Amino acid sequence: MSQGNGMRATLQRRMLLLGMIPRQPRRVSAPALVEYLQARGLSTTLSTIERDLEALSGFLPLGRDERDRPYGWYWQCWLYQSRRRYSLALTQP
Repeated sequence: MSQGNGMRATLQRRMLLLGMIPRQPRRVSAPALVEYLQARGLSTTLSTIERDLEALSGFLPLGRDERDRPYGWYWQCWLYQSRRRYSLALTQP
């Protein structure tokens, strides 16, 4: 496999992964994400998904609930609240 195909597969997997993560207060575990991805025909492992989540949380507002194992991942709700306030401010006269 060439470098381009590997990068394309990683991007595809991460984009699908991001779409499966719920907004706070709901959460989804890495093992559940592996099952969802495999059900969609993507061959992946738990280690790969855990690495992806860690990498993505470095620059996206993803939260990790560490109270129980497996950890639950979620989009932090302040992102949606901030975006909504910004949208409303743009539409106000």
